[in-house]
Amino acid sequence: LVLSHAHDYTRADSLFQEQTKTDAEIIALLTNDDAEVYMRGRTITGDILLSGNNVKLAGLGQTGTATGSTAASTLAHTVTVNGRILVSGTNVVIDGIHFKFACEWTDDADEFPMISFLGGTNTKLTIKNCTFENTGSHADGRFLCGENSGGGTQTIENCEIKNFTSWMLLDATTGSATAT
Repeated sequence: LVLSHAHDYTRADSLFQEQTKTDAEIIALLTNDDAEVYMRGRTITGDILLSGNNVKLAGLGQTGTATGSTAASTLAHTVTVNGRILVSGTNVVIDGIHFKFACEWTDDADEFPMISFLGGTNTKLTIKNCTFENTGSHADGRFLCGENSGGGTQTIENCEIKNFTSWMLLDATTGSATAT
């Protein structure tokens, strides 16, 4: 059967060619269900909207650990995203990426945490082997704001979270004084 159904590479030699996508094309892929995006040696500029279900965004070549016997993180990444993360899909996995974003307030009305949720539909988020770095200077720079999260399971594993300035670094389930 293998011989009778063998692929003729002379007709489609580009089947296994590496694909180079623009930042906008990569960001757009993450709005589709079941998307898996793997990158190496790349810097993406722009907010990442993870609105597809069962989506994985991974940076290849990550090394080191955020925890362990030494006081300093040894995490190193080949992929950097200069932007924030917006999540509305469920079963979203982010792995091995360095995120940089200036968490600021605009006109004292809108808050921009590094990670926020849209629509109340997310019920599973897994983040591992990532670095989250606030590059802003506002006194209320937040890492994760749970307002509009659908609840469920949120897992953060082996991540370095640095330079955030708010007294409320992470609020996984609420957006106000009323617990959800």
